Amino acid sequence: MKILLFLGTPGSNKTKAAQILKSAFDFQYISWGETLKKQTHKTDYAKSAEQLFRSLKLMAHKDNQNPIIIEGYPMHLQEAEKMLDFINKNGFELEAVVKFNSSLDKSLSRRQRRHHCPICHREYSKENELCPFDDSVLIKTNKKYSTKELEEEYHYFTAELNDVSKFLSNHCPIDFSIDADTNIQEVVQSILSGLYLKKSHNKIYTKAASAELETEYGNFKITAYQSSVDYSYHLALVKGDVENKHDVLVRVHSSCITGDILHSKHCDCGQQLDKAFKIISKEGQGVIMYLFQEGRGINIINKIKAYKLQAEGLDTVDANRALGMPSEMRNYEIVKDIIEDLKIKSIVLLTNNPDKITELKSLGVIVKGAKQHEIPANPTSNRYLKTKKDRMNHKLRKI
Repeated sequence: MKILLFLGTPGSNKTKAAQILKSAFDFQYISWGETLKKQTHKTDYAKSAEQLFRSLKLMAHKDNQNPIIIEGYPMHLQEAEKMLDFINKNGFELEAVVKFNSSLDKSLSRRQRRHHCPICHREYSKENELCPFDDSVLIKTNKKYSTKELEEEYHYFTAELNDVSKFLSNHCPIDFSIDADTNIQEVVQSILSGLYLKKSHNKIYTKAASAELETEYGNFKITAYQSSVDYSYHLALVKGDVENKHDVLVRVHSSCITGDILHSKHCDCGQQLDKAFKIISKEGQGVIMYLFQEGRGINIINKIKAYKLQAEGLDTVDANRALGMPSEMRNYEIVKDIIEDLKIKSIVLLTNNPDKITELKSLGVIVKGAKQHEIPANPTSNRYLKTKKDRMNHKLRKI
């Protein structure tokens, strides 16, 4: 029976990640915090550990196939030694230790949003109205702890977890850290990528629906893929037979409402999409992936705000930063899942963006090459394309 340990400071988002993996991928899950809350005295760690171990045995007896996530335990070196001794004596296997790295500011922010019971002092990440143990009305945690106390707790647990992680890494095949301050989908993707680095890929996006689609560029098979994490969706339009084929032409196209639908002259996106359809249609084989990542991931509202800032003199990179966002927020995990679903051996990418090629290769997609996909600039798009070339490393020759 495999065990995964999720370690992190309080407020590092490890609980939410564990719950998603439980519901979406059938991982089993036990929380140290919840086990601790069941004790009469919240600081009765020894009895809580015994209860945790009893629960593990019961879970393994009911389901010995799906791995068990233990979230929040061990927090100290002595607990780590006890955990390892239990694993070795009871036929379990420590498969992975996943350490959640969260900044002090993020951890404090999450802790301050928690609620606690003024009678038993148990904490709750959700805004429950009443404590289930004594029916007391829950109040915000920041009325209980000062910022200084939370900071001291953060630094204390960070130091303890470094020792725990270092000790356990010598006793399991997989040991890695993730950035817990990114959005929850990226956190879950990082965990799955780390866990299955040496194993078969556990897909986040799976096929939801397929149909034939007649277009002015010919007939395509359109398939919608949906995330098991946040239910986001993306599309793949396939021309011809691509199964088990090498060097398949692929256009990974991020949605652009203003360019693709409203025919804005501000960018080249709509024309790039049209060009991809024409090239693949002429080739008779290929894939267009339409990813709903508007404005390189910042969404349509922020994109329009960025447009206003660009009209005031900022370029697209500085406009994003003025809104408190990076110039690039797209995620390409979906591409790997689609490639695997379509059983494509390798691809040739229609792109001017070398960073996209690097990102796909890092995810395990075999990219044999790239074909330039340049659109001539017009007076309105010239500055935008020049920014792409000069500040985002796009390979554009006509600017």
